[in-house]
Amino acid sequence: MSIQIVIDAAAANVVQIKLIGLLTVDDVKTFKHQIDTALEQHDRIGIVVDVTDWSDMSGDALWADAKAELSLLPKMRRIPRIAVLSDKQWYNAVMRWFGPLLITTEIRVFDPAAEGVKAEAIEFAAQDQQPTAEPAREPSIVQLPTDREDLLAFEYRGHLRREDVEIALVPLRKQLDREGKFDLLVRLDHFSGFDPSIILKGSVLSMKMAAIKKLRRYAIVGGGDWMASLVKTFDPLVGIEMKTFASEQEDEAWQWLRTF
Repeated sequence: MSIQIVIDAAAANVVQIKLIGLLTVDDVKTFKHQIDTALEQHDRIGIVVDVTDWSDMSGDALWADAKAELSLLPKMRRIPRIAVLSDKQWYNAVMRWFGPLLITTEIRVFDPAAEGVKAEAIEFAAQDQQPTAEPAREPSIVQLPTDREDLLAFEYRGHLRREDVEIALVPLRKQLDREGKFDLLVRLDHFSGFDPSIILKGSVLSMKMAAIKKLRRYAIVGGGDWMASLVKTFDPLVGIEMKTFASEQEDEAWQWLRTF
């Protein structure tokens, strides 16, 4: 096996996993089983993953890992902290990019060469195991006014929450019921992540697939370089015109949507 699971009675609600060499499908299954078992035994858990000696994973394991992570998304509220021991720069960069997108889970990378780092990582993962009540907040999605029936615009504020998704889905459904195509603008100036369970919300997935067929132009304002890179990657795959604009270029974004 290329995976080691540590059961520590002193930190029973923390799953400790060490990846070694080439990760296989069986390793992914072991990992997934251990997480599911821990969630059956505890209301909230922490995870410590040591990837220092991990080198790669097989193609089958990569696919199995993707499915396993998707199945865990609805449960991420019960995994408030994940500690990663890694000396791999590329992996650390991925964690720094992906971590802030999760609304319910804090991911922190630790240097495995630091003294006492294992105990520090376990202590971090074991903290915050009790859910705290959140104060009332403004909606994380706000519909913006436009001057055309076939133009929708939204602003994403802070972390997108599952309960706010309908704010966008209702007007999207109306557009899908109309004849012809429509344009979309999304403002991301203050966007900071999303509730992972949104991805698996059935109405969101079906709506996105239907919208792609009727969407003409999609302007994204703000979001930084990471959003521009993401659009450059997926633009050829979706068959619609997508363009990113810096926050100070919002007027240009509106003008681009008016010229077709």
